Amino acid sequence: MHRLLEQFRCELITNPARQLKINNDMIINQAVLYHERVTTATARFAQLPSVRRRLTAYFRQLVVGHNYVVVGRDIGSQVLPDARVKLFITARPAVRAQRRIQQHGEPSTLTNYRRMMSMLQDRDHQDVNRSVAPLRPTPDSIIFDNSDLELAQAQIKLLELVQTLVAPSHSAD
Repeated sequence: MHRLLEQFRCELITNPARQLKINNDMIINQAVLYHERVTTATARFAQLPSVRRRLTAYFRQLVVGHNYVVVGRDIGSQVLPDARVKLFITARPAVRAQRRIQQHGEPSTLTNYRRMMSMLQDRDHQDVNRSVAPLRPTPDSIIFDNSDLELAQAQIKLLELVQTLVAPSHSAD
């Protein structure tokens, strides 16, 4: 595993398909990252100290000199604790389950809803209670609950919020 971590490279490809290039040859659509098997594996690997150290160092190096939006359950608390803006984006569990079902293109059945709700609750429980870098907002995080917003509405509000936070101060001396 150590060799795999050392060889890991990730590059964002700027295009409408929102793809990632892994190790200069494998291109994956970002939607794959939210697949149930991937999120389950991610939760397991996130608990390994060697994985955390390597990926934390890698992502810190990746963002130097750039204004990136970085998504992850411990980005503000562990990976980029000095980030200029830290948003802790959340939604009610029922809303998250329904959105994930839609994201996967699955039928919105009671069975799928219960399965997804259980999966999300299990993942949240694991991440909140893990001994290394537990999931929680930092004191300087802005909590943004988007439960009652459509995607476009949330995007607009977040963009406005970030623009307000990073705008240079124009106070009179």
